[in-house]
Amino acid sequence: MPRLRPSIPPDVTVIPLPRPRPIIPSPEEIIAEPPAPSPCQLRLTTEIAIVEPLPRITGANGCGIEDPVRLSAVMTKDKVRVAITPPATLRCTTAEALAHWIREDMAPIAATLAMYIALQGMSFLLRDSPDGYINFAVTEWINWQWGPIPVAFIVLVAVACAAEYMLRKSKAGWRLRAVGSDEESARRTGVRIDRTFVAGYIVCSLLTAMGAVMLMTQIGVGDPRQGVNYTLSSITAVVLGGTSLKGGRGTFIGTVLGAVLLTEVLNAVTFLGLSQTYQYVFQGALIVAAALIYSAARKRVGA
Repeated sequence: MPRLRPSIPPDVTVIPLPRPRPIIPSPEEIIAEPPAPSPCQLRLTTEIAIVEPLPRITGANGCGIEDPVRLSAVMTKDKVRVAITPPATLRCTTAEALAHWIREDMAPIAATLAMYIALQGMSFLLRDSPDGYINFAVTEWINWQWGPIPVAFIVLVAVACAAEYMLRKSKAGWRLRAVGSDEESARRTGVRIDRTFVAGYIVCSLLTAMGAVMLMTQIGVGDPRQGVNYTLSSITAVVLGGTSLKGGRGTFIGTVLGAVLLTEVLNAVTFLGLSQTYQYVFQGALIVAAALIYSAARKRVGA
């Protein structure tokens, strides 16, 4: 049956409608597939840092860096979240270096300083002012001399030599140096990381206690404020002895020689009649000079 067309009145004009054109999105509106994560982004897992991949920054106002990420937090080895506020937009390799610096260097130093401040405050709670006297017999026995040489110094040299031998020849010393050099590699070789850390801190505390006894006999009274001035001096002696603050390199004998050199420098400051300000200036200058010398030496050996 034929289709009937509707009748159009003669006074009505028919205007044909244009055909709809297909909507073609502009290049800015095209959503491209997200690029595959770079090797750097794959290394920055959630156990290391919290990062968000960003598109490449281009254009007239862009810096043009490749592989940018937004770093919002760094995870320490103890699973503690260190927030970056506000989040930093960095190149992925820069964010990776920053995360490893916080995990490997900054976190242990911050933990050490925090514990030091806590113990210092506890000492003031126990005794807020100098009080008490050291037994004279104990002082005389510790300060006993064999001719012109103090016996305590001979004991110090003997302990340093024994510790140096254990550090170089014993398995415990090898494990300690391995953990200091590269903790992750030491863990892969079967080294008990936690046990090695605890043992190292215990030995360090025992040696510190021996030094505290020597200081106690020199002062003669109990004073919690006396140890504050030795913080920078102890770091200076260690660095002068060739020990790396990042771990993995150091000697007990070198630390003893560094302490002897530092003592002579401080005695020279007193002998010249200079103020205490110059003691801190010389200690800081010695630390910087030692760090530069050892850094240049390691680069030369590596080349």
